[in-house]
Amino acid sequence: MYAGDRNTAITNQPKTKTIATAICIRMVDSKAKKNKDEKQAMVTEGRFTSIQVVAIICFALICQTLIISTRTDDEKRKVHGTVYGGKGDKKHLGGFTEIDMQGISPAVWKHVVEKWTVQSVLDVGCGRGTSTSWFYTHGLRTQCVEGSHDAIGQSMLPDKSLIVEHDFSRGPWWPKDTFDAVWSVEFLEHVNVQFHYNYISTFRKAAILLVTSSRWGGWHHVEVHSDDWWIRKYEAYGFKYDDKLTQELKQIGAKEKANHTLFPPNDEEYNAQHVWTSMKVFINPTVAALPQHAHLFGEFGCFEAIGASRECGTKAGRYSIENAEKETLLDPSFYPLNLTIAQDEAWYDIVKANIKQKP
Repeated sequence: MYAGDRNTAITNQPKTKTIATAICIRMVDSKAKKNKDEKQAMVTEGRFTSIQVVAIICFALICQTLIISTRTDDEKRKVHGTVYGGKGDKKHLGGFTEIDMQGISPAVWKHVVEKWTVQSVLDVGCGRGTSTSWFYTHGLRTQCVEGSHDAIGQSMLPDKSLIVEHDFSRGPWWPKDTFDAVWSVEFLEHVNVQFHYNYISTFRKAAILLVTSSRWGGWHHVEVHSDDWWIRKYEAYGFKYDDKLTQELKQIGAKEKANHTLFPPNDEEYNAQHVWTSMKVFINPTVAALPQHAHLFGEFGCFEAIGASRECGTKAGRYSIENAEKETLLDPSFYPLNLTIAQDEAWYDIVKANIKQKP
């Protein structure tokens, strides 16, 4: 939920500018009292006079002050009645809320772990770490990258070493290792197209992209487009759109909302609107083809019946009894992670401890 345009409006910081101005005035007064003969000698030799040097330094100092001042007051971070986090951040950063019920979907996360055999997730634009905390508590290797310093300061992720602060308007960032998937919800619309390659470099470190894009306005929503636009753009970047997998996740998200299941930490219903309205799944063939990601989209492969497979080495039916002992067993690393209710409860506890409770 961050990163975007350097061309942000400059807000005044009178105290900082006053200090810079006072320093410059004092330096100028001091140098002005220097011997006139020194000034004449400097000019004759074709070098800068001391007063000119001071002027250059002052100019640089004031420019730096203006750059630092590209901030926005907290009370101005309000769009359509919603006040977004990002206190002290530059204007293009922030845009997060305490918890976004439209962006969390345990049903989708469980599906990609159990059915797609995803074992590691890079959370890009992770905000306060709600989704990253789910990946963490459920045994996935994970990392959280976020541009808002305010969001990171409020992060609920238990292991802070997994957080990377990076503003993609300033340049690219590459994680050390590749990941099975990228989870990036409420991020794409915040980053101007001229900075795409900065975060696309990050996305290229994952085998599967699970991304959403906004269809309406919001804090620094500077890239609002149709799904077709995003698909063309990402395929131009070398990713392959998978409509079947996309619809699969959209249906799961919609069903999660239709079930009216309550989220224990705040007793609100799961919504997952971002998922069932604008989720897009892309495959990154370059990473998906690597041996360390060969476990993806795993399923049992020994024949049981037409349209049905079984775990090799098991006697699941009359067709498998004869051949079970002859079959090569699947390497344990290819099995999906085992998800438990205890892991769910651990995540609930983390979220509950980091959001305001209703009176």
